[in-house]
Amino acid sequence: MTIKMNLPNGTSIEGNAEELFELGKLLNDEEEATSLSVGDYVKIKEEHKYKYGTMIGDMVIGKVETTRSEGYSEDSIRIICHKDSKIKIDTPFEINLDYFKKVKTPSDRELSFLKAGREVGELRKGDIVKLEGFFIDRFHKVYDVYKDTADVGSFYEDISQMSLVTPVDERLDLSDDDK
Repeated sequence: MTIKMNLPNGTSIEGNAEELFELGKLLNDEEEATSLSVGDYVKIKEEHKYKYGTMIGDMVIGKVETTRSEGYSEDSIRIICHKDSKIKIDTPFEINLDYFKKVKTPSDRELSFLKAGREVGELRKGDIVKLEGFFIDRFHKVYDVYKDTADVGSFYEDISQMSLVTPVDERLDLSDDDK
């Protein structure tokens, strides 16, 4: 059965229910993409993960640098965190915002883990962490990690109060055997 729809702008659309449903999804995705603004944090949508190759496809989180809707000549994002923590990119990429979705703005603590290529709260023996929530921030080495706490010397501390400062694999004061 063919359905005919007349849109408010005068456009007529014809198709079966399945085709109109798919068209509605496409229009909804387009509307979502155009709602992105400069400064928004974004992630690539799963179905578009490999349109740009692994550089953009393996991005954990990015930030919108420019949008055509705000008067710029192109849409672009800057990669903030990548799956491979050794990849450091400081160049915006021209992209199609339709392939990205907005995510909540990460906290400084969350970014400290994401930039190291880790899950938030994932600590390893030998990491250097910053304990927060005291009168002054304190820096400690992680001696051991337990379920929700980490041994940072003479006491155990809640992991939710820690930001990652230096992952053990990036420490320069250790030999490769100690990492």
